[in-house]
This record gives sequence, structure tokens and C-alpha cells, in this order.
Amino acid sequence: MRINHDNKSVDMEQRDINYILPAYVRSYLFYTRNELPEKIIFPMFPSVTVQGKEIPIEYVPPLDAIAVEIAEDGAGIPEVTPEEEVALDEKDDRIKELKEEVASLTPAPEDIIRQQQEAIEQLEDDTADKQLELDTTPEEVSPAKAAFAEAPKLAGKDPEVKGIPVRLPKQPPGGDIGPGLGLSDMQARDRRDQSRVAKDLKEEPDINEAEEKEFEKPITRDKDGKPVVEDKDS
Repeated sequence: MRINHDNKSVDMEQRDINYILPAYVRSYLFYTRNELPEKIIFPMFPSVTVQGKEIPIEYVPPLDAIAVEIAEDGAGIPEVTPEEEVALDEKDDRIKELKEEVASLTPAPEDIIRQQQEAIEQLEDDTADKQLELDTTPEEVSPAKAAFAEAPKLAGKDPEVKGIPVRLPKQPPGGDIGPGLGLSDMQARDRRDQSRVAKDLKEEPDINEAEEKEFEKPITRDKDGKPVVEDKDS
């Protein structure tokens, strides 16, 4: 492949076809049990779509001046052999492994957050599993407690335990009030409680006692300590 800056085009070479099409031929061999195809049908597609943009394809004969120029320009560059291709792939894989090792040594902040979140989720899962294990573990019950718990259920049903009385809980004088009924002394919550709480929590300015005004006159007393009543008409 040649990058043509002047023409702003991608100039394809024979080596590009030798690199791309063998991959499809290998897929053909897999389905035909290693029988090579007799020919390759390559329609002359008018364009190719790359990143949502349609780029037209221009076809030229092999002996056209542009085709000859492309072949002569790339003649000095040897074509990659299959052995060299394998070596290059191994090198790319090694570079990818080294990049992953470096990234693991210096994690980005988002990686640290993700690792912490995964650790938290794992801890929550372990806690939930432990709680489930505790909830599903059968509790050891003494024989006497088990007999006491089973007696009300079996009374009147099993002939061997018919004489055992069924113990029922005590009911209020008016009978069972039923589910969903509130107590008689319960009242609905005042809708203004939130505003009152906010008003009580609101900060108020500090009070300067020196600037406070007296609302009541001080009591005047005589020499015996008795309060002196002032005449209102005076």
C-alpha cells in the first residue's frame, strides 16, 4: 500500500491482495476439506464505507500508467514472508503484554475506583451468602421444646394426642381488632412538623445583652425594704 499525499489516495499493490485474500481462502479450505477454489470472484464495488463516510474506489487496468508507477515504486520493498509475518505477530503480542503489565503497575484513578467497587461488591456478596447460610442452618431444638411446639398442631387430629388441649392466645374484650387497624389513641402526623423542625433548627443572630431594653421598671423600696407604690396621677 502506498500513501499518495499529492492525490490524497490509498494506492493498492499486488502484495495487499496477496495479504488480504489468503485469509478468505483459508476459510474456504476449512469448509471444503482443503480443496482450493478454482477462481475468486471479486465484484467491482463502487465504494467502501469507513467511519460512516463513503470513499469511492477507482479501478485501473494492470498496465495503466498509474498501476505501473505503483508497482515500480514498491518494487524495492520485499514482500513479507509467512515466517516473518509470524515473527511480527509474536512481537505485537509481546508488546501488548508489556503494555498490560505497565498498566497494572500504574493503575489509573478510574481503575482504582473500579477495583474498590469490585471489592465492595465482593464483600457484600460474601456477607449476603454468610447471612443466608446462617438463616438456612437448622436450629438445634430440644425434644421437649419440639413436643410443645407440635402438640397444638396435632391436637384433635392425631388419635394419640387427642387429649392434649389446644392453647390459644388471649383476645381483648372486644375480640380481635383484625389486621391493619390502628390503635384508638393514635393520631395522624401533623403535616407541619417538617416546617416546624426547620424553623427550630434555623440559626438566629447572637443577642447582645448590653443592648437589651428593660420592659419593667425596677422596684423602688424604702429604708425598711418595702416596695414604694408610685402615684399614677403624679
